[in-house]
This record gives sequence, C-alpha cells and structure tokens, in this order.
Amino acid sequence: MTLFFYISSEFVAILYGEKWMDSVPYLNIIIFSTIPIFLDAFFSQTLLGLGDSKLYMKLNMFKRVFNFINIPIAIFWGLKYYLYSITLLSFVGLIISVYLTSKKIESDKSYYLKQFLMSVFLTFIMSIPFFLSFFTDFGELLIVKILNIFLALFIYIVLLKKIIPDVYNYYFLILGSFLKKV
Repeated sequence: MTLFFYISSEFVAILYGEKWMDSVPYLNIIIFSTIPIFLDAFFSQTLLGLGDSKLYMKLNMFKRVFNFINIPIAIFWGLKYYLYSITLLSFVGLIISVYLTSKKIESDKSYYLKQFLMSVFLTFIMSIPFFLSFFTDFGELLIVKILNIFLALFIYIVLLKKIIPDVYNYYFLILGSFLKKV
C-alpha cells in the first residue's frame, strides 16, 4: 500500500487526467484506511474459522452501528473529515477484533501489537527513499520512482529478515510454493 500511496498522483494523472489531480489527497486517505481493513479481515475470519459465528456477527454489527458516527461528520465537515473518520474507526474496529480474537484463542495481545508496530516501523523505513526523492530535482521522473520502489523493497526484505525472521521465512515459504506451481 505504501507503493500505491507513493505513485497515487501518477495513477490519477494517467488514468483520469490532470483535471482530477485534486482527488489525490482523498485517494491517499483511502489507501491508508485499507491497512486496518485488510488486517481486520484476517482476525474476523479467524473467529469464523473457530466456529464462533455468533461473536463474528456481533462484532460486525457493532462496527456497522459504530460507523453511523460518520454520517454527521460527512454532513457537517465534508468529505475529507469523513474519510479521516472512516480511517480512525477502521483502526478502532481492528483493535476490537484483535482483542476479541486473541481472547478467543487465548493468546497474548502484546504479540499482535508487537508484530503490527514492527510492520509499521518497517513500512516507515521503506518509505524513506520515496520521501527523499521529493527533495531532488529529478524526483518526479518515473524511472526514479521505479528505482525507489526496488530500493524500498530491498530495505524491507533486509530489515524483515533481521527484525521479524518468522514473518520473513513465512513470506519466502509462500513465494517458494507459488514459484513451484508456476
């Protein structure tokens, strides 16, 4: 998602044209809001996998009712604050899902928090080449952005191997099984 966040202006310019460039900040907020949505799906599906559809339904109903807070925000403060509130409520929903899932499987909540914070840290480190390119004269060239993407992925892989080796090994196990099928 960091990569898409970085190239969102080019994405909008190529797909929709220059007159839609004002929508880029909104797209960036939406991109950021997808992070908790993807993670929340993992924890919600874990509840279903454990056979607790009743808790799954209660959790989703609570989150849907909780999202009614967004309606007055959209009416009174506009689209940008509406998107911010959706993002914030998505993170709140993720925290609730993590809590209920870890309680259900009787695991340590701090483990998930540590993994999440380490991923955020790695994403931040991975973003540094992108943000540095904004301060150069050639930072807007597409080839520079592509090189930054590969540099960021390299940094991410190296740091992932050092900081969270379990996740690193899991990623490459999945990649290896995928490559064997191809």
